[in-house]
Amino acid sequence: MIELTLSIWGSPEKIIAAKQELAKWVQRFKYSAAQKNEGARAAFGKVLAISEKKKKQLARQMEDDASRQKYKQSPCMTETFKFIGYFHWPVEEIRPESILGKSFEAFDHIRMHAAFKVLSQTFNELDVALSRIRGTLCEIMTRSNRPVTLYLVAPPSVEAVRTEVELEERKMGLSRLSGVVPRLTGPKLSKTDQYTWVSLRPKLAAANAKLLRKATSDCLRTLKFYRGHISMRVRFGTLFLSSYRKAKADRHGLMEFLEMMKCVQVAGELDKESPGDCESNGDLLSRCCLATDVLEPADAMTSGLENVQPVFSASFEVTDPSIHETFRLDIEFHKAVDVESFEISSKRWFKVGKQNPQGRLQPISRNVPLSVKSLNVEKGTAWQLEVTADSSVDISRITPEMREFADRIKLNVNGPSNANTSSPSITFKEILEIHGFTERRSFRYMMKGSTYIFEVAESTTFAPGNPSNGQKWASKKSEQVATFYNREWDTIFGQNSSLGIGEPASWNDSLVTFFSREEHTGGTSSEVGLADFAQRVELILQLIENDR
Repeated sequence: MIELTLSIWGSPEKIIAAKQELAKWVQRFKYSAAQKNEGARAAFGKVLAISEKKKKQLARQMEDDASRQKYKQSPCMTETFKFIGYFHWPVEEIRPESILGKSFEAFDHIRMHAAFKVLSQTFNELDVALSRIRGTLCEIMTRSNRPVTLYLVAPPSVEAVRTEVELEERKMGLSRLSGVVPRLTGPKLSKTDQYTWVSLRPKLAAANAKLLRKATSDCLRTLKFYRGHISMRVRFGTLFLSSYRKAKADRHGLMEFLEMMKCVQVAGELDKESPGDCESNGDLLSRCCLATDVLEPADAMTSGLENVQPVFSASFEVTDPSIHETFRLDIEFHKAVDVESFEISSKRWFKVGKQNPQGRLQPISRNVPLSVKSLNVEKGTAWQLEVTADSSVDISRITPEMREFADRIKLNVNGPSNANTSSPSITFKEILEIHGFTERRSFRYMMKGSTYIFEVAESTTFAPGNPSNGQKWASKKSEQVATFYNREWDTIFGQNSSLGIGEPASWNDSLVTFFSREEHTGGTSSEVGLADFAQRVELILQLIENDR
C-alpha cells in the first residue's frame, strides 16, 4: 500500500511556508500534466473515412510506385548478362518531367552521372530498350524545341504591283485584339521597273517555295517520336501584324517591306473570321455550290455540291473537381442508320490546364511546331500552314465522371438550323464544371483529282449566361472559318496518338509522304508535290476572295 501522508516538522512558521510551497508545486504539476494531455489529444486527430473513388486512386498510385521501384532496382550481383548496353545521356540539362512525370525518381541516377547500363540476356531486347530510351530523348527535345515560325509574302503580279505598302490600323474581327494589316498602295511601277519586276518576281516566288519546303521538312522530321494528337491544317484569313518595324516615311517601300518581313522580330496573328475584305466575300457556301470545276462532294454518296450535308461537332472545356484538372473534349456526330437522330462517332480528350490551390486555372500552352503564314499584299488576304500537337489523355486516366459526361451529350434531332442561333442545339448533363463550349457544323468538299478537303465550318461559342434571367448559356460569338487539309495527313498522324514511351511512328518523314505528286511531271517528287499543294491553296484562296 502506498503511503499518501507527508509528515512535516519544525516551527509553526516554517511548517506553514512549507505547506504553501508544496501547494504551488502541486498546481504547477497539474498544469504541466494538462498541457501534455492536450498535446496528446491533438496528435490523435479525427480520421475521416476514405471514399471509394479515393481508394481506387490510392491503389493505382501504389501500383505505379511499386512498378517504378521494381524496374529501378539493380539486378542481383551474382547474375551475369551476355549483353550490356550503355546509353550516354547528354551533358546539358534536359528536364524529363514533361514526358515522364513530375518526379520520376528512376532518372535521378541518369541525370547525375550522364550514363547508365541496360542489361539483358538477349541482344534484341537490349537493342529495343536502348531504342526506347533514345526515342524518349527525341520526344523531350521535340517538345522543348522552339517552334518554326515563318512569314512569306507572295510577290504581286506585274499588273497589280505598286511601289508602297501601307500598314492600316484595324481590329481583329470579333475579338478585341488590334494590329496593322499590310495593303499594297502607291503609284504603279515605271516601265523600266516593270521589266525588272518581271525577272525578279519568279526569283522571289522560288525563294518562298524553298523556305516553305525547308521549314516543313525540318518540322516533320521532329514529329515521329511525339506522343499525342497531331493535326496539320491550312487556314485562311487576314494577317494582323503586332510586331513590326515602323517605316521611315508614312509607308514602307515594297522592297523595304519584303525585307522587313524576313526579320525574326516580326510577329502576327491570322484572323480566321475575316479573309480579306469581308464585304466582298459574300456567301462562301453559295460559291462552293457553284465551283463544280474545282470541287466535288467529299462524301461519295452525295450527288451534287448543293446536296452536301453538314457534319456536326462540338468542343467542351471542363474541369473535373476530383482531380482539379481541366480538359478539352472534342466530339463529332454522325447520323444514325435508319433513325432520324445523331450519335457520337468520335470522342477525344485533351489536357489543357490544371487548377492551383487557389482555384485558378493554369493553362497548358498549346504546342505549335510549325506555323507558316503567307501574305498576299495585293488582296489583303493570307493563308497559314499550321501543325499543332495536343497532349492526349490516356484512356486509363479518364475518370468515371468524365466518361459519363461524354456519354450523355446529345444533339437535337433536327440539328442546328442556323449557326447564329442564340440557344445551343446540344444537350448535356452538368456532371463536371463547364467553362464553355462550341458547336460547329462543317460542310466538306473535295478538290477534284486529289484527296484534299476544303471545309467551311460555321461555329457558335457559348459561355455561362445569367440564370436569373432564365439564360443558362449565352451565345458569345459566331464565326465562319475555312480550312484546307488532306485526309491522308490525319491517317498518317493517327499513329502518334497510340505510341508507347520511346516508340517512333512508322511513317516516312519525307515531304513526299505528305505532299504527293498528283498529276504533275518534272522536278523532284518533294518539289512537285509541294508545288501542287501551293497551287491548290491559291485556287481555294481565289474562291474565298470571290476572284474566279
